[in-house]
Amino acid sequence: MTKQTYISPANYHLYSPHFFYHGAKTKARMDISDGLSNLELVLQKDAYNVHAERAWNNSDQNTYLRFYKGEIPFPGTDLYVMETHKLWGHMFTFLSENWKQVLCVFFPYMGDNPPGILPLQFHERMTIRADSSLMDRFHYSYMIAVDFYGWRIHNQHNGELDRSKEYKERYQWLEVNQSYWDAWTRILRSLIDMMLYKYVRYAVKYMVEEMTKGRLPYLRDRVRDVWIPMCHDPEDRKLFLKRLQKLDQSDSD
Repeated sequence: MTKQTYISPANYHLYSPHFFYHGAKTKARMDISDGLSNLELVLQKDAYNVHAERAWNNSDQNTYLRFYKGEIPFPGTDLYVMETHKLWGHMFTFLSENWKQVLCVFFPYMGDNPPGILPLQFHERMTIRADSSLMDRFHYSYMIAVDFYGWRIHNQHNGELDRSKEYKERYQWLEVNQSYWDAWTRILRSLIDMMLYKYVRYAVKYMVEEMTKGRLPYLRDRVRDVWIPMCHDPEDRKLFLKRLQKLDQSDSD
């Protein structure tokens, strides 16, 4: 018998600018059979999990920690963390239409957040860091993110990246939809809060290497001004900036 469950919709942002909180909620019904997903959008105002909304609205309830523990579902759905990973991992179209919502839940951070988005609490960070099973779930969220950008994790120990088979299609799509690179900044901030400094190092290193190969040239200013300064080691920052400077010089010659 086909099981039915609900997930956030493609047009959710049209009805609620702050997806944790207000407004009419659009949902998408997903028929799940033998692990395969068939997405059917269904508009349903305010027909979502009230218990989950209450938890996501209350900053005193360890919201992100509870999500990664599997105690509360993704906002507006009845899907828990491992279900979201399983169902959404390779659904590029769905993720592209819901990326901001997915991003804010999968990658919390402790700094200034957009209005209506809860910050990660210090004790949540420390608890997740101390629990290998929770870190595995956070790591899987990162795997989904890098796949979205056309990459894969080449080295699970340090987060070294490589291109995936779909990188050409993803790069073409991202060049047209460059606003999605804003999300990469949040992902790196979240990695820093989780003290995954090597992951940040190799992510930025990979971006610089891609540019030396002539890929993603439109991101050069962002890499230099935003992402390289996020590297923990000052020697890495110097090295990456030097490589970009050489690239700038070769372009001007």
